[in-house]
Amino acid sequence: MNPVISNKLISINEILRGAWRVYSDKFLVLVGIAVVPHLLFFFAEIAIGPGSPLGDFAGVLFSAAGIAFSIASAVALVLVVSRGGDVISAYRDSTPYILSYFWLSVLGGLIVFGGFVMLFAPALIFTVWFIFGVFILVLENKKGFYALLASKEYVRGYWLPVFWRFAFLFAIFSALSYFFTLIPSSSIFNALFGTMLSPFAVAYLFMIYKNLKELKPVSGETVISKSTRNLFIFSGALGAVAILAFVFSEFL
Repeated sequence: MNPVISNKLISINEILRGAWRVYSDKFLVLVGIAVVPHLLFFFAEIAIGPGSPLGDFAGVLFSAAGIAFSIASAVALVLVVSRGGDVISAYRDSTPYILSYFWLSVLGGLIVFGGFVMLFAPALIFTVWFIFGVFILVLENKKGFYALLASKEYVRGYWLPVFWRFAFLFAIFSALSYFFTLIPSSSIFNALFGTMLSPFAVAYLFMIYKNLKELKPVSGETVISKSTRNLFIFSGALGAVAILAFVFSEFL
């Protein structure tokens, strides 16, 4: 008798167990990757603080480095969670993806923000659609619109189950983040919170992505339909216009 293959997404409990297994097995490497941008932003805060001998220029340099390493660390975490490695090799292997991931983040961010301008619901739909974009960029080598659309294709038919699993993670992290804001010197604790838990979030989302890929593999080149492309372009343009309007209003 052939085994019955379920087409249901794995449960939150299974995701948590799988994510914890990956997180605990690779804990030192994951935390080592995540801590770098937090340290750079911490040094930037010290540099621009009162009485600091470093000055604003050093603060700008540390901030710029923090942004660059934030992008690289997002890719490096995906690499380690999916295939292993050490801190140095993960950062080294992330460099070819930095510009692509930056563009993917800008593109997805503009489309989501455009959806928020239209109504809250489209922004939420787009967010869940695009949540696996970085995994598709790094592990399937699809970029820009193609990574976003491939993520949408994985989620199609599973939007609500993916949403509830993402909402669970978001609710837990939001509660913990709020708790840390109540502690004196909360900026330090927030940095510690981000360093410790952001790798777990990547492992958690990777478990969902891996399961979706098993349930409905996307093969070959993903074709963007005209209607989907127009929707993305319209929402992205709307998001860009809204951001520019807000920026210009600050100077009026």
